[in-house]
Amino acid sequence: MTDPSDFIAIAGADSATRILHDRGDAWVDSAVTTGWWPAWRPGRREYAVSRVEMPRGTAHAALHLQGIDGGDIPIPGSMSTPPALIAERMAHYALWDPTGRALCYVMPSGRTLAARLWRPGDSEAETLTGGTPIFPSWSPDGRRLVLHYGDQLMSVDQESGERSQLSANAMGFRTAAISSDSELTAFAEARTAGTALLCHREAAAEPTEAARFDGGVALSFRPGTRELTIAVTTGTEAGVFRDLYVLDMDRPGEPRRLIHGPMLAYWWAPTGDRLAVLVPAYTGDGRYQLRFHGPDGQFLRAMEPLTLSPDVRTMVSFFDQFALSHRPWAPDGRRFAFGGRLLTDAIPASFADGQLDAVVVADAVAGGPWTRVGWGFAGFYPPREVNGR
Repeated sequence: MTDPSDFIAIAGADSATRILHDRGDAWVDSAVTTGWWPAWRPGRREYAVSRVEMPRGTAHAALHLQGIDGGDIPIPGSMSTPPALIAERMAHYALWDPTGRALCYVMPSGRTLAARLWRPGDSEAETLTGGTPIFPSWSPDGRRLVLHYGDQLMSVDQESGERSQLSANAMGFRTAAISSDSELTAFAEARTAGTALLCHREAAAEPTEAARFDGGVALSFRPGTRELTIAVTTGTEAGVFRDLYVLDMDRPGEPRRLIHGPMLAYWWAPTGDRLAVLVPAYTGDGRYQLRFHGPDGQFLRAMEPLTLSPDVRTMVSFFDQFALSHRPWAPDGRRFAFGGRLLTDAIPASFADGQLDAVVVADAVAGGPWTRVGWGFAGFYPPREVNGR
């Protein structure tokens, strides 16, 4: 893989995952396999893919490590018989550590979920915890895995195996945010008066309160900085955010409003110099619009509204989690991939027999309309770490 920005994984109909290569004048198939939710492995031409197979009498779901150039390894501990799903079209959630040395995956286990850890080459996976829900996040150096399960928040050191509890009252269906230097872990706890934003510094014994809000929050650090971005919900509307704030963790003070909502999700570009925000289109037909902003919140451009595909709707519901594992941004921060239907694309899905959703790409720098790269539900770019990039 010479430039990871030229590759994209498309999850499509009939459990087909396609790897497309941008040759400049056209996107061409580089590999095709079966499975859902391809998760690129950093540093390798490989990805984890979740499959549901239906041979007579032995239907099952399993996670596989698939190579672009060949090779297919069932990942230990990931099989469920009969198949069990976390959500629509999702039997597993896979999150690679940023160095590509270990894979954390979540899957159904009985009446709850289990988080497991597998290192390529090992014959078994380690079960880390069980609970509902489970939201994992890795430190960028790959040394710590932070797990939000139920109302607990636990940090696992991958070198020593030591576990430490960061919170027994972690709030919301959200993942903890970890700064680019791996030192800071931000999360939220419920208080009598609002939501407390807490920050744990690796060298400190206890987390400290950094701010307080009157709604739920979703958190992420701007890439390459210690600036924490905070999306705040509109009271009881857990899936709609009224404002986006930024807080410099090295300069304590009041959070600064970056963008005024309402909004459903946001994604920082890997380069940290632009931001994609999803907002209601107000067209009356359930469409949404993607808008690009600069790092200080200034508006740059907006894309044509579209109807979201089923997989993108799942991503949007838990955008802070999927931003870690299934990247809509190209590694160079120039292009952004989404899945759905434009106004002129097709009739509503409930009236059609075949694939209607397409993967479309926006050029966040040069502007212009969406570019369709292939039929499918969602498109995911490799991380910047592929081949050392």
